[in-house]
Amino acid sequence: MQSIAEFIVNNIDININAREVLHHSVMQNGVEMDMGLNGMCDELLKVIDGNKMSDFTLFPENLGIQRKKIITFKWRGKICEIGEHFDTQRTYFWVKMSPEI
Repeated sequence: MQSIAEFIVNNIDININAREVLHHSVMQNGVEMDMGLNGMCDELLKVIDGNKMSDFTLFPENLGIQRKKIITFKWRGKICEIGEHFDTQRTYFWVKMSPEI
């Protein structure tokens, strides 16, 4: 989850006024493979200033479901959606960043 948070921070200002949608995914490693929703939030908030987030929403019912969003929030003019993607042998976190309209 730290890699996802770092991607968000590093790319939040790219084309802030454009309608470009950014996608990124990263393989889960080590402790991330068994991380619960609270742990994911903790990792995000270590990198992203939670005081400046809005509309922070959790979807615990989507944990373990292919390509469903599990965390969403707005931050610095972008809507960030985070979820999981499952492959035959590995699990990935993904993020989709789109502009607020």
